[in-house]
Amino acid sequence: MSSDKSVQVAVELDDATVLELNRVAEVDGIGHTDVIQRAIRFYLDHGENYRRLLTEGAQSWEHYKRKGLHVTGEEVDAWLMDLEAGRFDAEPPKCHT
Repeated sequence: MSSDKSVQVAVELDDATVLELNRVAEVDGIGHTDVIQRAIRFYLDHGENYRRLLTEGAQSWEHYKRKGLHVTGEEVDAWLMDLEAGRFDAEPPKCHT
């Protein structure tokens, strides 16, 4: 969602944060504004993903309470070990009550 409009925002930073901001900007070869914009974008994206994960978790919990279907951690671990060993045709565990 890009826009041609921008808004200036004043932010107070402590000395340690300013030093880190300077270091990151120099290492990345970009300006302070770019570092701050990327950090804000990352924070907003992370928050959105986290909220979606919480919603999906709550929905899964409600589904489990209604249906009782699940797989155990041991079943998932065994399947993942098969995949890690190169057995890519391994069937994922079936849900059960």
